[in-house]
Amino acid sequence: MFSTITDRWLLRLKHYKTYSHTIYTFCIRIKRKLLFLPMGKSIGTPEQKKLLLLLRQIRLDAGLRQEDLAQLLGKPQPYVSRYESGERRLDLLELRAVCVALRVKLTDFVREFEKSMSVRVRKSS
Repeated sequence: MFSTITDRWLLRLKHYKTYSHTIYTFCIRIKRKLLFLPMGKSIGTPEQKKLLLLLRQIRLDAGLRQEDLAQLLGKPQPYVSRYESGERRLDLLELRAVCVALRVKLTDFVREFEKSMSVRVRKSS
């Protein structure tokens, strides 16, 4: 019975990874039981929001719609929508592909992101 439950939960965990859901879990086996601990999401953080805004802005600066960019990437339009909204994360290779499609150097993208991160909002006293 234990192996069946384990297999079922590991299959669900694999499903989450396969479809890039924002729910990330660690699977820990303790005394013949499975315990799932959700990782903290960083989609709502100011840093993540700045990244999403920058991704959208470079697409708009290139004069492309989501559909146009998706076609250049060889992906469906929801792919672009999902990473711009934060529903999906891009790995480094995917980010590089986006930059190449938009004719932006990856180093320039990172530099612009770092510049946006160094800007701090001043508190009014």
